Amino acid sequence: LKPLKEATLRLKGRGASGRFGAIYKVILTFKAILKAYENLSEQYGSVDFNKADALEDHLVINVQAGWNKL
Repeated sequence: LKPLKEATLRLKGRGASGRFGAIYKVILTFKAILKAYENLSEQYGSVDFNKADALEDHLVINVQAGWNKL
């Protein structure tokens, strides 16, 4: 959730003066969030979840779901 929190803080107060010029900031922010999800997906994509000491598989499932949602 850290990328989403950072994005929210970056875009806070944008467009308050009634202008629509901040849409490019939104697009750049979404690209950054997608990249963060892609990095997490690559990082955890090669984990063998059948091992006893492996990470929980719900982490990868939720990262992929978040990426698909965006």
